[in-house]
Amino acid sequence: MSLLMTIVGIILLLATVITIIYLIGRIDLLESFISTRLSANPASTPEKDGSTDKSFLGMDGKTLWDALSGIDKGSASEEDINGIRGRYATLLKKHVSTLFTTGFNDGKNGASKRKTENPMTITTLRGTLKSWLPQQHVSSLYSTGYESARATEIDLARLLSALTETIEMLYLRSGLTMEPDFPQSLLNAATTVPADEPDEPDEPAEPDELDQPEA
Repeated sequence: MSLLMTIVGIILLLATVITIIYLIGRIDLLESFISTRLSANPASTPEKDGSTDKSFLGMDGKTLWDALSGIDKGSASEEDINGIRGRYATLLKKHVSTLFTTGFNDGKNGASKRKTENPMTITTLRGTLKSWLPQQHVSSLYSTGYESARATEIDLARLLSALTETIEMLYLRSGLTMEPDFPQSLLNAATTVPADEPDEPDEPAEPDELDQPEA
């Protein structure tokens, strides 16, 4: 009897082990399936609408602007903030240029004014970053570009003044120094019209046969 009980016990133990191994295999298969689905469908990952460039202390959008402008540094120290200002200067310049150029192209093409995205996705050397600027400055940069597309010489002087004031304010608030010629270079690059190609010289006229001396 004891031999029979031992055999039954061994059979039950083997059945339990086999069941556990089977379940572990199914779990591994399920995890592999989920991982494959997530890789094939990046839209389902949290990174879809976020920034991939994490070099700004992991901050982006309004949080990054608030930290640099001194509104709210969060847990970052002043030393940490100063450490990213150099990279932010490059980002800010690209953001400003993009807003102005977008407005200029819309104005040049005769499109209606539109509300530009804010934050705007900016491509960096380390990926992409959601860059946010105060809405009044975003609107001003776009509108200045839009108006400069069909501006007269008198209008351009006024637009340059408005553009300079807006950019200076953005740099000042973020603790940076603006390149003095930045606004003018933006306006020049957008409004410069390529020079007309010189006319080709006229080919020398063929002498009239009537003027040829008789042989």
